Amino acid sequence: MKVYFAAQTLSSSVADALEFLKDAHVPGIQDADGKIVFICMTDRIFVLLNSQSRFCKEEYKQPVTKHSLLFWSEVVDTSASYLEELRDHAGVPMPRHL
Repeated sequence: MKVYFAAQTLSSSVADALEFLKDAHVPGIQDADGKIVFICMTDRIFVLLNSQSRFCKEEYKQPVTKHSLLFWSEVVDTSASYLEELRDHAGVPMPRHL
């Protein structure tokens, strides 16, 4: 699988679309909260790894610099904590599957 397609599948646009469908009460989407959070967390990681321009106005799209280090440290810590707490349908921590 190409990383580009994974990044597009796990993008904030997909999370926004799921949120819209959930709010519209589309059948089968009502329990999408976990998926939405997972997609948003994954998207932040992709953005961090792909950030290049220090001139971006949005802080979350800027690369890691001494000025953005605190912001990105919090994003990485939050994302890492979330991913460490993921569990499968049987309650087994997901990191153990890796």
